[in-house]
Amino acid sequence: MRAVRSDQLDAILQAGLAAFGLGALALAHARPALRRAAFALTLLAGVVAWPGVDRLRGRNLLHGGELFHYVLGAKYFPELGYDGLYDVATRTAFDAGMPLSLYVRNLRTSVLEENFMSLPRGAARQEEFRGTRLLELRQDLGALRAATGGNSYLGAVMDHGFNATPTWIGVARRVVGDAPLTTPRLHAFVAVDVALLGLLLLVVGLTFGLERAALTALVLGTGYVFRSAWIGGSLLRFDWLLALGLGMCALATRRDVVAGVCFAWAASLRLFPATFAVFAVVPLLAALRTSASARARLARLAAGGLLGVCLALAVGASAGRGPAAFREFAARYETHRTVWASNHIGVDALLTLDQIVTARAPDDAPNPFEIRRAPVQAALRDRRPVRSVITLVVALFVAYAIRREPPETAAAFGPVLALSMAALSGYYLVMVCLAGLTAPRRVVRALVAVTFVVAFVDLGLHAFTASHIVASVLYPAVYLAWAGSLLRARRAHEAPQAASAVC
Repeated sequence: MRAVRSDQLDAILQAGLAAFGLGALALAHARPALRRAAFALTLLAGVVAWPGVDRLRGRNLLHGGELFHYVLGAKYFPELGYDGLYDVATRTAFDAGMPLSLYVRNLRTSVLEENFMSLPRGAARQEEFRGTRLLELRQDLGALRAATGGNSYLGAVMDHGFNATPTWIGVARRVVGDAPLTTPRLHAFVAVDVALLGLLLLVVGLTFGLERAALTALVLGTGYVFRSAWIGGSLLRFDWLLALGLGMCALATRRDVVAGVCFAWAASLRLFPATFAVFAVVPLLAALRTSASARARLARLAAGGLLGVCLALAVGASAGRGPAAFREFAARYETHRTVWASNHIGVDALLTLDQIVTARAPDDAPNPFEIRRAPVQAALRDRRPVRSVITLVVALFVAYAIRREPPETAAAFGPVLALSMAALSGYYLVMVCLAGLTAPRRVVRALVAVTFVVAFVDLGLHAFTASHIVASVLYPAVYLAWAGSLLRARRAHEAPQAASAVC
């Protein structure tokens, strides 16, 4: 009998708790006296669903590949920069007699190569280490291997690199420190992300109430394409999400300077959160001529944004490579953004669907998706004007729909703009949980319902990439339908006023 895989168990858990959470929401609507209890059950459903089956059973608490990138990548960033981690780790493992991956990605070109091509590059980069730092790297690699119960670096060096911003690295280096890695320290790093998500739900609850915290938790915990198995068990992978949530809470309480700092900080950790700030200012810009309050709020928001940018630049410059780290990140981003991955979502994934479907890898390919890389990248270049038109249309439509909404509601539409502008890894769709702060219940129910469809496509039809394509359609569709409902509601409200004015 074939064993049930962990992703199948996660899908069952998420689908079951999604149904339970939606039922609790229905109970809250039908029985007002039980509202608080129903919302508490909804919150519990999301919280229990998020870790996944393995982590609920105390297994795989440490994500080896993630920790390899984000702990070692941050700690040794001064020596390795953005393109040295794979080569030096492979060479160090070779020198220590550890097993090696058959293939290693060249982070300068993003091409998979046989490992013997990486070894001389790694030896050359080892010369950049001073004192005992190379010995520390070897010890840390061994400690990570022991703590995660396997050769976590083997698959990691075939991935697409360490791509964190200098600002993120500046913070992470202070968290990681210089002490040798140990299993307890790695578990402590993982606990940081759990604390960040807990803080997010706490602040949402204090600002918007228990219902909004419950809705946020339910979307967060039951999203199949951004389930915890992807980037849970790592370090500071949800700091940007917390910053966005805090920014929206600050907008709701008119702490506009704080909101500006939070949005700028989130964008300095991951670039796409800037879309939340773009939509947040739309209502203020729309009221600029007629409202002194809007002008004052916009000025405060801009001041906070400027303060956040200055802080981010200072922290990034302290990451170990000085201000040049930002230039190196820009070069790394330019290389990375053209690389197609099987879990990409967004308009780019839809525009290249024909290439994704028709390309076939030979039987001896090191990675079955590599063969698709060149045709997908060529299609992206050719279809960039189409993508630009789609982005403009989406931005204008949503901006028109939200121009009279509160800034915190407008900010919640950030994901639909982010998905139209670039291809993102599916796990970044966790940002849709922030719709729980301001969206109507029907929108939240729709976001939760996407899990059933996407999980069925992936597991029922055995179509992993197709599941992300479906997510690329369904999640934006929910946001666009929400925007359309705002327009209809506004017209329905304005029609009687117009009739009264005529009379």
